Amino acid sequence: MNLHVVLLMFYTPIFAGFLFRKAGIPRSGDISPLVDYVVYLALPCLIIESFGTQSLVAVYETAVLMMTFSFITQISSFFLISVLTSLFARDMDDRSRAVVILTASFQNTAFLPLPIALSLWGDRGVVAVVFYMLINGFLMNTMGAFIAASYSGESTRMADIIRSALSYPPMAASIIGIVILVSPWTIGAVASTILSFIGDTTVPVILFTIGYRLAGSVGNANKFARACLLTAFIRFVFSPFLNLYILDFVTTGDLERSVIMLEAGMPPAVMNSALAEKYKLNVNLASQIIPILTAVSLFLIPVWLLMT
Repeated sequence: MNLHVVLLMFYTPIFAGFLFRKAGIPRSGDISPLVDYVVYLALPCLIIESFGTQSLVAVYETAVLMMTFSFITQISSFFLISVLTSLFARDMDDRSRAVVILTASFQNTAFLPLPIALSLWGDRGVVAVVFYMLINGFLMNTMGAFIAASYSGESTRMADIIRSALSYPPMAASIIGIVILVSPWTIGAVASTILSFIGDTTVPVILFTIGYRLAGSVGNANKFARACLLTAFIRFVFSPFLNLYILDFVTTGDLERSVIMLEAGMPPAVMNSALAEKYKLNVNLASQIIPILTAVSLFLIPVWLLMT
């Protein structure tokens, strides 16, 4: 599909969500049922159905490359980000510095890249994004939780962290999809049709909710300007160019390279806000950084795609 058409499809539901929020629709302002629908039903269906259409032979190299690259870049960038924050955010309190580290380290690897991957590259693109998301999501729910706990002084158990990571519906669906991929089983024509029918609603609903939340979540950004700028530099300059540098030493296909660069320029994941709230970090800072950088990323996404 033409990139211009894909971007128009991408921005239209976001703009619609923005307008709905400004118009006061719905009156309650509560779209949490839509978010729950995506997280607990539509997105898992999309993931499982996408895996069900692939063969292990066809995606083996993609799986190894995406997971390996995700792990290496995530770990290496985390240590570099820790150094940057220690240099430029040393006067922040621990709970604020932890939010900067989390939001700079763990990006939105599913909700934003999935619609684009599905539109441009079909089920194969979804599978590539999911393999990347598996490692990033697991590290965010484990290493990210430890970072949050260490800065807040809260105690946490490894077993609880791993259980929480594996029980997250998209993560659980990814594991089910991989089991189907490596096993002789098939999901069957009827199940595939049902999963596809529900999964196809994922993209417009995700994008609508993003637009809706953006319209009402950005408040006084000036108060957190330095933290936002530091996180934006790491997410939108440092991370993409680090990935470009590493890609010079790795042989990849066009699809894998495109997905890696798309993921590299993504804004902070919403899950960072949940971690900040759970471990009593600076929630106000997280609630400003995430929507502001999400809004900025909407204009930068075409750049990441053209860079590939």
